[in-house]
Amino acid sequence: MPMRNLLYRLSARPILRLLFISALALSLLLGQFFATAIAQTTHPAQFVQDGVTAYRTGNYPQAIDLWTQALQLYPTDAHADRAMVHENLARTYQHIGETQTSISSWEAAGKHYQASDASQRFGRTLTEQAQVYIALGQQQRAAALLCGDTPEILENPAAIHCPGGSYAIADTINDPIGQATALGSLAETYRLIGEFETAESI
Repeated sequence: MPMRNLLYRLSARPILRLLFISALALSLLLGQFFATAIAQTTHPAQFVQDGVTAYRTGNYPQAIDLWTQALQLYPTDAHADRAMVHENLARTYQHIGETQTSISSWEAAGKHYQASDASQRFGRTLTEQAQVYIALGQQQRAAALLCGDTPEILENPAAIHCPGGSYAIADTINDPIGQATALGSLAETYRLIGEFETAESI
């Protein structure tokens, strides 16, 4: 009888081992499946919010990574959402000194604002982009974004005419904040290239 029990236990061990390995493999597969499912059902807005949190704590690489993931999840026609994310990326890249990437992000934000008919945001985005060019010393490109061309100073000292750019947009939609920031940046542009009279007139 003891010999029979010993043989039974010895023969059962491989089966138990196989069952254990199978159960372990199944649990790992299910865990991976559920983790993937959770990641796929995460709303892009959550990535955006997590990115904001990371940015506020100074973790800029993580913020960039989270916002990039949000862009991958937002539909291509979610223009307002995508514009906001690109704007966040633009400011972050500018903050860490990646100015060319910042400009690309501002351009992408501007295109989405245009597509969503958000004229005020589009105009202000042009001013933000111009400020990056000012920091790079590319005053001519900055002036083009702000005014479209050389500003025309009218007889009224408080009046100025721009054929295009962010100031023209702000003027058209009666956005005083947009006008003020565009004019301030434009004056800085002319001051930096030595045209002090034009800067003072603006």
